[in-house]
This record gives sequence, C-alpha cells and structure tokens, in this order.
Amino acid sequence: RVLFDQATLLERGKGDLEGALAARIAGLEITPDARQELDATRALAKRAGASLRFASALEQIADKLRRKEDAMLASDLLFRAGAAAEEDAEDLGRATELYQRVETLGARSVDA
Repeated sequence: RVLFDQATLLERGKGDLEGALAARIAGLEITPDARQELDATRALAKRAGASLRFASALEQIADKLRRKEDAMLASDLLFRAGAAAEEDAEDLGRATELYQRVETLGARSVDA
C-alpha cells in the first residue's frame, strides 16, 4: 500500500509520471491481485505514454507466478497486458502475443 501512496504523491505532488509508474509497478509486484491498483496503474501508464511498459511489467509479474493455483491470476494479468497493448498502445501484434499466452495457460479463453 505504501508504494501506491508514494505513486499518488509523485504523480499529484510533483507531476512525476515516470516515478509514479515505477512505484505503482513495484507495488503490483508485491500485490498483483490488487484490481483497483491494476486499473489505476494502466490509466497512469496511458497518460504517461508507457502502455507497452505496463504490459511488459504485467507479463513479467505473471511469469513469476509458478504455482498451479496462480494460473487464473497469471491469465488475468496477461489479459490486462494484452488489453493495454491493444487498446492503449494500439499494438495489435504485441496484444496478440499476450492473448495467445492467456490461451496457452488454459485458465480462460480469449475472443479477440
């Protein structure tokens, strides 16, 4: 929670979008299932022009989730990464790669 609060201070207090994004991504590494923070981080990444950085960060976090019971969370992170790449960065190639990884995990299906 501290990292997310720090991100808010960096963004609102100093206008430091890059620093705020770095703090939010660090927070997601600790609590990757924080849905509200995932949404806020994606919005910040879009404002900062760093949607592909956000997508890559989510992919790396998903890659660290190795337990079988983490498959749904990993799929959700990869799906969110794909959505950011597709909708925010308009990079359909990258989005397709990420959506294919979701399908490979088999925890959810993607209609893209």
